[in-house]
Amino acid sequence: MWPFNKKETRNKTLDQLLAFNAPTSSGMTVNAETAQSITAVHCAVTTISESVASLPIHVYQKANGDKKRLSNYLERLLNHSPNGYMTGYDFKIALMRSVLLRGNAFVHIDFDGAGKAQSLHYLHPDSVIVKKLPTHRIGYQVMQESGKTKTLHQEEVIHLKINSDDGILGQSPISVCRDSIGVSLAQETHLAKVLSNGAMPSGVLESDLVFKDKNAVERVRKQFTERYQGMSKSGEVVMLDQGLKFKPLTISPADAELLAS
Repeated sequence: MWPFNKKETRNKTLDQLLAFNAPTSSGMTVNAETAQSITAVHCAVTTISESVASLPIHVYQKANGDKKRLSNYLERLLNHSPNGYMTGYDFKIALMRSVLLRGNAFVHIDFDGAGKAQSLHYLHPDSVIVKKLPTHRIGYQVMQESGKTKTLHQEEVIHLKINSDDGILGQSPISVCRDSIGVSLAQETHLAKVLSNGAMPSGVLESDLVFKDKNAVERVRKQFTERYQGMSKSGEVVMLDQGLKFKPLTISPADAELLAS
């Protein structure tokens, strides 16, 4: 019963794939980790993953054109105990998060001596290279925790994918929408920078006095920044001496709109 049958000898020949992160127009680095700092992305991935993981997976057998539901060890593997260290719920969440964040999810089917599936092991997508072989089949090269590579044949792997253009590799929604997510990251970074300054725009310290000490100007700027800049010091009364005057630069309309959003 596919994909829990093993018929072909493993082909150990597998070429490596080259991967790269395309730059975004905003200049921000967008990947599965940075994208989750966007609240909308994190909530969407969590909600979809937990919802799907709470649903049972049923196994059916086709016979004479009809489907018959089976209640056997396969349902136990898929829903309750896929292996010795994960619950069925955690297993399905890991798969869904992989698909949503990286476009692909991989499961290694571990067979016993009789060719029967005895456990299912989640494979992190970053550790798997997928390649179409000259034999018109698919091979999977897996980097193990020991640092060694292991080659798996397609009958030994369950491969879930999304947004696939070639039917072999999926594309994550993060990759497809990377420019839009990059803009959101850039906005959050800019807003955090503004707030770190106490939502106060930069300004100019003016004085009619002439500073003879070359380091005096830098010293005054540093002392002013340490005393008055930052959210914890927002709203404090500014006290200046030696004829110093603080002239704030007007906050830009874009920053004002960003703070109001």
